[in-house]
Amino acid sequence: MPDAPSGRGLSSQLLAHQRYRFYCGRSHHLFGKQNLPLQALGREPFVSFTSAQLSGALAEIAVFRASAAMTGDVVVTSSSLEEIQRFVRAGWGIGCLPEHTVQADVDKGNLWPLPPYDGVPNIDIHLVWHEDSRFSQAERLFFDYLHSAMASVGLEQRLP
Repeated sequence: MPDAPSGRGLSSQLLAHQRYRFYCGRSHHLFGKQNLPLQALGREPFVSFTSAQLSGALAEIAVFRASAAMTGDVVVTSSSLEEIQRFVRAGWGIGCLPEHTVQADVDKGNLWPLPPYDGVPNIDIHLVWHEDSRFSQAERLFFDYLHSAMASVGLEQRLP
């Protein structure tokens, strides 16, 4: 059931790997340009999640930006995926978003994928619970359903 204990009294199970990549909106000057080198993003204004910093859950994005010398100013931060997506669509800057959540905007021509074309490191999503949790009946049913669903669907098939 659980992958491994994740702390004092905590257990976790890997739900999915989310692939993140950089995008820009239709009004951005890089929109529609193909085969760009990663260096083309170096000084672009950046729209960021508040947790995309070294101490946050999305630290891998910050590490990637630093290692790729992406030094553009962070012009907007938010903890909301929808807000980050909206700011990128509106052309405030480039942003790093999970592929599966923005595919409809890419298909509609509202967002354009940028290098690196194979994406940045995956961000893992975990189900975490305390081993001594007392669940209500509804919570127990939901928890058991999640575990059953994860057992029946391979990790690579959990996100479109």
